[in-house]
Amino acid sequence: RGKGRDEASSFCRHRLSLPKPFCPGPLRKFRSLSELTPLQYAVAGPDLWNFLLSAPNIYSWVGIGFSTNGQMIGSSAMVGWVSKNGTGIIKQYYLKGMDPTHVQPNQGDLNVVENSTMAFMHSKRIYLAFQLSTVQPQTELLYAVGPIGQRPNASDGYRLAKHRDQISTVLDYDKGNDNLEYSSSC
Repeated sequence: RGKGRDEASSFCRHRLSLPKPFCPGPLRKFRSLSELTPLQYAVAGPDLWNFLLSAPNIYSWVGIGFSTNGQMIGSSAMVGWVSKNGTGIIKQYYLKGMDPTHVQPNQGDLNVVENSTMAFMHSKRIYLAFQLSTVQPQTELLYAVGPIGQRPNASDGYRLAKHRDQISTVLDYDKGNDNLEYSSSC
């Protein structure tokens, strides 16, 4: 067994209490990206994928987008945050355009497994956990974090403030490696 597999298993068993679907066995680790720490993922069954993303808590939102071409426009994303009262919220967004008004909550092309999403805090980090039903997720991934201290809320329709940092990557799910592409545009 490789060190990465041991670390991922330990991560699930000892540091976090995740429901069973997220820790049936080792999760593969994806190396750190900017503020974001490893994306962890695993095949959980036929056409079923588990994802766990974390980042330092900056009292904002964190998201991962799944793209067909590495661009923001036309992608679907899972975005989460922890509200001021401690409630974790995770929503799917459709990234129709670059303007925040074109980033639409509760829409998108991802087949998210019902009741499989959660956002929570642990040791000054925010975690997003979710399951997708797909043969294989898109390999071109987008990561973004919102402005410090700005969380979406119901009164503004869960509109996201423009991200303050983002990265696009290409992930080989079989190998667990990636090619980083730092960009200032989506």
